Amino acid sequence: MKMYNNIKKQNMNKENNYWKGILVGFAVSTIVWCALWAFVIGKIDNVHKQELDYIIQKHQTSTQHQVQNCSSLINTKQTEIALPNETSKKLNNYTSQKNARYILRIKLKQSHLSLDIREHLKDAMNAIEFEIPVDKDFYNSVSVGTKITDEFRVGSFVLNGSLGKWNMTVIGKDVR
Repeated sequence: MKMYNNIKKQNMNKENNYWKGILVGFAVSTIVWCALWAFVIGKIDNVHKQELDYIIQKHQTSTQHQVQNCSSLINTKQTEIALPNETSKKLNNYTSQKNARYILRIKLKQSHLSLDIREHLKDAMNAIEFEIPVDKDFYNSVSVGTKITDEFRVGSFVLNGSLGKWNMTVIGKDVR
């Protein structure tokens, strides 16, 4: 029986050692997993911090660009607001002078009554623009877009059979 008890004790020791080994292994693996988890979370937190820093920096530069764009837009608008005042001052200076010259910019072109696209292209390409000095009364009587003449060309119709007319239009006004 002693032998049986010895064998039984040895088996129990083996079984206890087996369970102790499992328990120690589980404890070690838990410690290793906790250490790895802490390492991974530390890395993830570091990555998130870097991402957040990048996003914040990106938004700060974007905001700075928007502020610069707004300030340049404000300066442009202030300049545009000041331009009419300067222009009216110049106009008053010119009109107050006795030697003021009133200039009209004129566009002169032909137009043909035709279904031929080449005729219409030729008319558009041959249009000319020029400036002409006029007196103050005529200058004040016309505005931009006024047609000065819009007449049928009788001679071209009689001699060539061409149906066309001259168009002379005011495209700009200036006082110098």
